[in-house]
Amino acid sequence: MLADRELRNTNLDVVLYGAGAAGWLEPAKGPARDALVAAWNDATVAVENDAQLTAGERVAALYGALELARLDVAKGAKAPPADARLQERIRTRVRWAADSVTDEHELQGDINTMAGVLDDAGMVDDARQLLAEKGSATVAPYYYISWQAELEEDAGHGPEAVRLYRQAWQGARAGGSAAGMTPLRWGTTYLEKTMQLAPDATAAVRTDGDVILGDVLATSDAFAGGNWIRLQAIAKALDEWAKDQPARAGIAAALRAKIQSACPALAADGADSPGARCRSLAAPSPAAG
Repeated sequence: MLADRELRNTNLDVVLYGAGAAGWLEPAKGPARDALVAAWNDATVAVENDAQLTAGERVAALYGALELARLDVAKGAKAPPADARLQERIRTRVRWAADSVTDEHELQGDINTMAGVLDDAGMVDDARQLLAEKGSATVAPYYYISWQAELEEDAGHGPEAVRLYRQAWQGARAGGSAAGMTPLRWGTTYLEKTMQLAPDATAAVRTDGDVILGDVLATSDAFAGGNWIRLQAIAKALDEWAKDQPARAGIAAALRAKIQSACPALAADGADSPGARCRSLAAPSPAAG
């Protein structure tokens, strides 16, 4: 399969994302394993250079190369950065792909692969640069702004992370109707990260929290599906943020009052009705004190 182009491309997911199988097909170090790893590495290079495959598929070949390089990393252990030679191979291929793909819809998925490979290889600065340079050219830039925020958070740059999380929320909100699951998803992430990384930013929590809740409460399915899950997450985060903090508790109470204002208009039949769910969020949980 690895050596045959037709078989290889028919089983592309296995070749690119199942390379760890080499470790249990040949668990013992020695000539047999070396031969299998060499053949699998040759297959990843062949995929990388196959002009009939998409740019995303060709970049994804690097996931296989990374997995092969880490066969002996203990399960659960943090994967080490790729060695310098593999990093340069990754950098070159990602640069080629970033310059080759111009359609914003195709780029949306391919940037995910490119930045993911860079991040997985320990090339965080390269990933950050790629997201900053190419994320805005995709159909949904807010997705990649949020990813930039995660990288800044991981680097300990709290204020910059919060700024980017907010930018991602605003981008999601501007990308279509303000109400709905997509802006709420990024809005709740921003609000939770603000409470976590900048807990004294009370004005932002109050003002932006009011907008985020107002958007979702204006929908007909605010207390259903993913919206309901996100509202529960906001309520829990508010409990934790406001605990033993009187000034914050006042803001949390004001946001809960906004939720409560929507309850009377909702169907209230049954313990799990929209009205019942709404009322369950209108008061702090017992754990909040």
